[in-house]
Amino acid sequence: MAGRDICWDDFITADDNADTAEPCTDEGIVNEVLGKSDFKETDDDDETLEPAPTSMPVANGYDLLVGLVFAWALLFPLAAVTVTVEAWLLARPWGGPLCAALLLLAYPAPPRWTPARGDTCLVVTTVAGIWAGEALLSTLLGAATPTPVNRGAGALYAVECPSLVGLAFIVARTAVGLLASVLVRTAVKAVIYPLLCSLHGCDPKLETSRQKGSIELPCKYITYLSMGITMSLGSPWLFRQLGIERDSLPVHL
Repeated sequence: MAGRDICWDDFITADDNADTAEPCTDEGIVNEVLGKSDFKETDDDDETLEPAPTSMPVANGYDLLVGLVFAWALLFPLAAVTVTVEAWLLARPWGGPLCAALLLLAYPAPPRWTPARGDTCLVVTTVAGIWAGEALLSTLLGAATPTPVNRGAGALYAVECPSLVGLAFIVARTAVGLLASVLVRTAVKAVIYPLLCSLHGCDPKLETSRQKGSIELPCKYITYLSMGITMSLGSPWLFRQLGIERDSLPVHL
């Protein structure tokens, strides 16, 4: 090793009260003396170094259980006040702007790119698509809007147990609805993302193109808005064509 003579004393640890020294088995000390690091060479002719593989922490069953318990512990107090806070905000004209202002102030903006921005857009646009589809449902399909019952008691809609035929229809609607949503998402994303990349002059194969705000947000917005409309409007239309639609709008157990 250039610039330093290797001394064998560096490889041994001696006990003050012992007459003999034992070889050092600490891999970290040996690597430090030999000049080794946590990097390895990728090729004999290439001096580029890459990090050596390290073991990644894997979540075990205990971690998942604690996470579920923690989520349920937060769900109960939040669910108890959600209806009250929602009614209070909807009863005031400045409720919407206040929520928007709070979301803008609390919006995560780290110096490095994270998927938080895209995930937020995904959730908002999916819900917006579902609401838009439900608003058009009665006009395009003639489906009646469900009438709430027992509003004061907390049960907004009638609850009933489905029959065996009704249960089979529920399974069929679930499978068809999921398939339709996945197909719409795949088709729209396959068209919108390359189109946005071509408009910006970016290579769609690069990860930096996916992280570009003017590409990521419009792509997610259009994709998941279409997916939400498919859930609430396209799927009911498809159910009617297949003869598996619901005759009424109860909440099935």
